[in-house]
Amino acid sequence: MRLLLTALSFGLAMLSTSPAFAQAGLSPPQSPILVIESERLFIETEFGQASLRAIDDQARRLAAESREIDAQLIAEERALTEARPTLSPEEFRTRADAFDDRVLRLRRERDEAGAQLSAAREEAEAILRNAALPILAQIVLDRGAVAVFERRDVFIMDDSIDITDEAVARINEQLGADDVQTGPIETPAPTDATPEQTDTESDP
Repeated sequence: MRLLLTALSFGLAMLSTSPAFAQAGLSPPQSPILVIESERLFIETEFGQASLRAIDDQARRLAAESREIDAQLIAEERALTEARPTLSPEEFRTRADAFDDRVLRLRRERDEAGAQLSAAREEAEAILRNAALPILAQIVLDRGAVAVFERRDVFIMDDSIDITDEAVARINEQLGADDVQTGPIETPAPTDATPEQTDTESDP
């Protein structure tokens, strides 16, 4: 136990020297091991932030359109229910089946739009990852390192071996907000009442 405490004390003492390098304007010490917070590469780079903004904007538009469609379907269902006493069983069943089919179609289209949003984020992350790999490889060479680990997997470390900020800065030099090409997500548009429903509403 005493041996372990001594080793930890020595390690913490070594960590405490890292600010001295920064204050003196010296380059970080060479280390065969580097660490990175990979999630920050998407959240903090200009490309990642612009991608997230574009996806969030489309998600809000989808939500607004979904609320509009839901309100329309509720109104159509209410109109069909109110018209039921004036319709024959066969005619009511035909119109009810047509309404159910439209609801299912709109639900499928909504699910597809949500899947497109997820795919858009995955594509943006893939673009960033492909751009980051050669940049990270160059940092490894510049630092004389041999491996890069996720910071969350490292129990104790010197902050000078964290290359996240450097990676974000270098990525921003090559990939920016103007490189985001997130196209519009196709969504189901609110539909007007079918001819059958128009006749229903005009029935005495």
